[in-house]
Amino acid sequence: MPFPFTLPTTSMVSFSQHYTSPAYPSLPLSCTTHRGILRDSLKGHKRLSPSAQGANIKHIINVTTEYISYLQFLQEALKSGDASPIPTIPEIETEWRPTLSSSTRFGITQSERRKGKGLEYEVFWAYSTLAYAHTIQARALLMEFLSPTTSFPDSAASPLLPQATNHILTSGQIFQYLLTLTPPIATAGDEKNSIPVNICEPMLSSLSSISLASATLLAVLRTDPYPTYLAITGIPGSKKNNDIYAKEYLYSPPLPPTGVKAMLYSRLCIAASEHAVRAQGVISDLIRAGAINEEYVRYLEDLKRVAKARGCRFLGVDAEAQGRLGEGLGWIKLGKEFLGGTTPTTSSNDDKEKKTLASRIEKLRLSKFPPQLSSSQSSSSSTQNSAGVLPPNLDPCTVHSELQTIEGLDAKWSKTNDKLVFEKVPATNSLVSKIPGGREIHDIKAYSPVKLGIESINTLRRGGVEGISEYSQQQDWSSGGYPDSSDEEDGGKGSSYQVPGGYY
Repeated sequence: MPFPFTLPTTSMVSFSQHYTSPAYPSLPLSCTTHRGILRDSLKGHKRLSPSAQGANIKHIINVTTEYISYLQFLQEALKSGDASPIPTIPEIETEWRPTLSSSTRFGITQSERRKGKGLEYEVFWAYSTLAYAHTIQARALLMEFLSPTTSFPDSAASPLLPQATNHILTSGQIFQYLLTLTPPIATAGDEKNSIPVNICEPMLSSLSSISLASATLLAVLRTDPYPTYLAITGIPGSKKNNDIYAKEYLYSPPLPPTGVKAMLYSRLCIAASEHAVRAQGVISDLIRAGAINEEYVRYLEDLKRVAKARGCRFLGVDAEAQGRLGEGLGWIKLGKEFLGGTTPTTSSNDDKEKKTLASRIEKLRLSKFPPQLSSSQSSSSSTQNSAGVLPPNLDPCTVHSELQTIEGLDAKWSKTNDKLVFEKVPATNSLVSKIPGGREIHDIKAYSPVKLGIESINTLRRGGVEGISEYSQQQDWSSGGYPDSSDEEDGGKGSSYQVPGGYY
């Protein structure tokens, strides 16, 4: 499952106070208006219930894309001379609320916005918000795909998974595109106005890598029968004995991939793990400095472990299907060690060996997750994100879900081996060198920047403001639509939380 981003929010700003354009008289006003719509939409989105947020994310994508088209056109107009900054006015400053930074850094709490100068700062934040929205939309589609009513029996033909993959790859393309742009300049000697973690180069590179890792795992998910089995049998309180889908699936499940297909899936999982390792490595300095949100750091670690363990699981399934049950058990045990965060050992003990302490702690932590979330539940935790959350037994990308699958196979095969086959289980360290190399299935293609349409450009040249709905025209964008003084995201500071420049 892709990372559960929290959409940032922003302060109000007026482009008309900083720029003028004789060629496009209404361009600064149009940028201000569309930014006001985006700001209002982000604040309104945060107030929705988790279930409603998943349905509203398409609107966020649309308004963010529309705003970026005007913002970049203003940037191009400034470069071509069709627009110019007002010389007597200081450089434009905008504020955005970081969502990937640690709770406290440089004396700044996570609820405080970070100010930056120049259009580059605004462009990076707007595109990052668009990438987060695409990722959240992918999560919403995956939740629908993994629900028991849609994941069986036609999951292979479902359009939901390809759509989710496209959104994930689009997100990765945006992050990669930002790496090609001129980065915003931090204020010299001012730590509080340094580049926020969300838009710094190492984090953008990390986000691009995890997008590619998530898209790679989705390619395996399409025909992996085990997540569907867990989805049907693992719902607390479900009457699976009376469910026709559950009966048919339990007694006649699809065959797991074997042979060349199993090796391919294993290599895809290993490639996803390598991308997660790369995403973890480029931000290692930020992690050591405690600058990154713990949830993101934990997500990278879990993604790396789950992907590598899943690769071992497919190798074990293939070995068992070819009659090498002992080797299959060895791969399963190696996968369990990766999930437990332990180093593969030389011990060849069977299934009676004790689980590591790290594995126990991980299972205990994940067992505390609520099986279901209602719309009235709090969304303060990063796991209760803007696209909702799946219980661990329904989310195939959690350590809990993969461990549940591997332990089920381990128990079944160990019973068969102890009573019928009596094959020796190889030491896990002897199998590490046999892990195949990763294979790519997706690549991050060049992103096509958002462009303003010809009709919109002609409207700007005539001095009109296009694309503003009746609702938007009624909003007072000079005051930001949603007043900051009444916004609960300011940490309860109320109207006293006013900073220089009229921002709240």
